[in-house]
Amino acid sequence: MTIDAHAHVWNTAQLSYPWLDDAPELPRVFLPQDLQRDGSIPYVFVEADCRSDPGRGEARWVAGLGVDGPASIVAFAQIESAHLESDLDELADLPGVTGIRRLWQDQPEDLLRSPETARGLRVLGERDLTFDVCVRWEQLAAVAEVIGAHPEVRFVIDHVGKPPVTRPELFGPWREHLAACARENVSVKLSGLPAEFGVGGVPDGQPPVDVAPWLRAAFELFGADRAMVGSDWPVSAGAGFSRPGWFDAVRNALGLDEEEWYRVSHANAARTYRVEVSSEA
Repeated sequence: MTIDAHAHVWNTAQLSYPWLDDAPELPRVFLPQDLQRDGSIPYVFVEADCRSDPGRGEARWVAGLGVDGPASIVAFAQIESAHLESDLDELADLPGVTGIRRLWQDQPEDLLRSPETARGLRVLGERDLTFDVCVRWEQLAAVAEVIGAHPEVRFVIDHVGKPPVTRPELFGPWREHLAACARENVSVKLSGLPAEFGVGGVPDGQPPVDVAPWLRAAFELFGADRAMVGSDWPVSAGAGFSRPGWFDAVRNALGLDEEEWYRVSHANAARTYRVEVSSEA
């Protein structure tokens, strides 16, 4: 049973997602039934940059989805906030919240290195909450410094650090930066690469980029116990893959046997995000 370690749902009629204004190719409403159109798969919901009620409104909405909802929730929290503890107290009242994401993508490196962020990460460590790291690959060097300073935190790097998949000449620098992040307290999500192809870059539904070398490099750095597969749907939809097709592409790229694939496709996400899936699911 695959666990999708990274998926989104949203409803702009209920919550505000300003970034969607710049993404006309994405739906305004994307619900669990849309996510599961290609087959029912347990999923980890990851906050989708909702700016209503500092993300707690989004987490409340997702937690109320019932049987169609996620197996676990990675909620938004502004970890550099002086009010972080009270924000986390509110999230702790919601079922399924096991992790936090505060988007660092395109944020200044001063924020990543700030004393306020360091304090927030210590709080997450004390509460045993994972921290999902979403950055562009150029920011990975700063992320490596932060990770090195916080061995008490369980970090998860989203989308293999958003590598420059359309610029193979930058493969080496990306891999070097990702390698600096590959510490024992860090996992990586094999997800999100189709979104890096660029809008309009997929002729005839065929992926324009061979993602296998990028996936293999990340797997070699983190290994079968610290890598997990995620779809990044719907952000990575429409780029030449179906959702199950992306999972197949990852397995084929890595050439994993049944036992290794079970760890990458199920066990690691279940452990990291405390997902319990019935054997009859």
